[in-house]
Amino acid sequence: MKNKILWAYIILLFHFLAVIGYHYFGYIGHYGYDDLHYARLANDLNNGITDYNDHYSYRITLIFLTSVSYSIFGVNDTASSIPPIFVTFLVLYLIFLVLRRHELSVLATGLALTTFSNWLIFYSDKLMPDIYVVFSVMFILYTLYRYKFTGKKNHTILYSVLFSAGIISGFISKETIVLVFPLIAYLFVTDLLFKRDLKFWIYSVIFTFILFSAYLAIIWSLTGNILSRFQAITGNSYLNLCSYDSQPLIILLKRIGYQFFLMLISQAMMPGLIFVILSFCRKNIKDHFKLNNQFSFFLVSTAILFLSANFMSISVTHYIPMCLDPRHYLYLIPVAAIPASQIISRFFRDKRFIISFLISLIFLSVVSYLNDSNAARELYLPMFILFLLYYVTPQKFRLHNIFILLFILVQAIIPLKMIMYAHNVKYGTQKKLVFDHFINKDLNCYVITNDVQKRLGEYYNKFEKNPGCIFLSYNSFNPDSLESRDKYILRNWYTEYLSGLDHNDLPVYAKSIQPADNMIYNNTEMKFSIIKINKLVIPGFKTNEIVHSLNGFEKHENYWTLDNADITDKFKYEGEHSLIVHEYSSTFVYSTDSLNLEDYDEIIIESKVFCFTNDRTSSKLVISLESKEGSYIWQSADINKYIKAYSNWWPVKFELCLPAKDIKENSSIKVFVWNNNKENIYLDNFDVKINKVK
Repeated sequence: MKNKILWAYIILLFHFLAVIGYHYFGYIGHYGYDDLHYARLANDLNNGITDYNDHYSYRITLIFLTSVSYSIFGVNDTASSIPPIFVTFLVLYLIFLVLRRHELSVLATGLALTTFSNWLIFYSDKLMPDIYVVFSVMFILYTLYRYKFTGKKNHTILYSVLFSAGIISGFISKETIVLVFPLIAYLFVTDLLFKRDLKFWIYSVIFTFILFSAYLAIIWSLTGNILSRFQAITGNSYLNLCSYDSQPLIILLKRIGYQFFLMLISQAMMPGLIFVILSFCRKNIKDHFKLNNQFSFFLVSTAILFLSANFMSISVTHYIPMCLDPRHYLYLIPVAAIPASQIISRFFRDKRFIISFLISLIFLSVVSYLNDSNAARELYLPMFILFLLYYVTPQKFRLHNIFILLFILVQAIIPLKMIMYAHNVKYGTQKKLVFDHFINKDLNCYVITNDVQKRLGEYYNKFEKNPGCIFLSYNSFNPDSLESRDKYILRNWYTEYLSGLDHNDLPVYAKSIQPADNMIYNNTEMKFSIIKINKLVIPGFKTNEIVHSLNGFEKHENYWTLDNADITDKFKYEGEHSLIVHEYSSTFVYSTDSLNLEDYDEIIIESKVFCFTNDRTSSKLVISLESKEGSYIWQSADINKYIKAYSNWWPVKFELCLPAKDIKENSSIKVFVWNNNKENIYLDNFDVKINKVK
């Protein structure tokens, strides 16, 4: 027995070290938006500042623990990572407490299904609230489990207080804790029907009411408004692809019909869940809903949480399921790992249901492959091969513990691939370059870069109000307002990717080096460069306009081809009409012979159009130059990238900078929308400008 306990703790320690090892070798930095906003809020809290109009400020667990870490270790990546890593340890420890009475193989499997789940380990060191929600859900279920199956019934008040604290902890971590409420309701109703643990539920309702009332009282005392958090959520909401109430019904039906399941499969989040789902094909599954034992408790809890994650609305006024982002559903992973670990051990000892598992893994592999996900070859197929080998191996040669060890190694494939990816990203090197060139140097400068890099720069500067080098994001500043400081362009492919930018999205002055500019640093392998600039070329500011045409499709405009049959009043952004695009839109056409190319160095073609589509589109906003021989310059921007919510109008922008020497005589500039999938898309206020740069 002592040896088993010792080995159990060794297994737990191994998974702790795996989390630390992943952070050390696989840390990839910050996303640059929500996470660095939390960092700023935590730093502000240490300075006695709280913005109660910001709904993120009410995610107290994350912000408070991060602020404590910053006060001890300073504002840096290590301090940002310590609290979530510690909370991840707590999640693993709760799994350990549930499974330690089982065989060591069950314990090892349950911990591995959690630790090596690619998204859970990815967020184990991130400055995000989702790992805190995972802990809250696990703590709620662990408290119930202890009370029902291992605890002493005379400690009802204690367990009720802990249960209520878990609910409040989740609520002050993130609002997605509401997804656990259907499960709590089911557990309550089940106990009510079987007339058990009623005292626990009575006390839990009382203590939850007391704690929630105390929370609201504190909010009232701080803000003067008891509903300030809910008003902040409403005030900070914005239209996006997850606004299912503001989009066509088909978008919602896709979300609850198959997209949630597709996301779990493609994002490699199914290893534990697939065993739970298949368990519900058993004949005696009804007995589990009585929750008479620990296995049934976690099996049914997983199933209800799974259904709630797909169908539960996060709004009380409209039916809005949770947005499809893996981080919102991390809590499913440890809950599913508990029954899944027991299923694997139990079912594969005597090979029951193995055929069903093998067929399911083939299905997951095919679906993942068809959706261009690496999960097929990195997870589902290796699992299939492992289980198949176990199935065909004669009984006397079938070593259960070896199988479990190989199963754990299979689960670790994706995290190891993520470590390799982190090695290629070289976040540490990127950060060092920023520190070496700007943060640690005695400079007064502006660093103009993408939005994520700008936020990282402010974070590296510890959110100082007057740093030496001020980071600015592209096109978010007025050049006239800048002081007489040196100006640098910082290009970094990784933070551009995180910002959702490709080369076409970059402003003119960031796309190419001008003769007067000075390359300070350039690493082609990392696609990282620093350029000292002496001239900011900004369309409409430092350029001369040659022609400007705005087509609102109210009348025939100069320079535009137009089929009047395509004019419609069904949808419009402004005015009375818009243009429906069946394949090619109305086209802006301008002769290059009118440009006087010898008078300047470059031309900049700016295009902007408002687009409306009911669903995903592969349409493109195109700028091309054509001669008699055909198109010799053709570039485009994907319109869907700019659509934040379907059935709404969104601006799509695209600009192209061309050296005058590259423009052929007797050719035409054309700007149009190409609807290559021929599904209706509507346009309005199609705006084109041509500027010259001397």
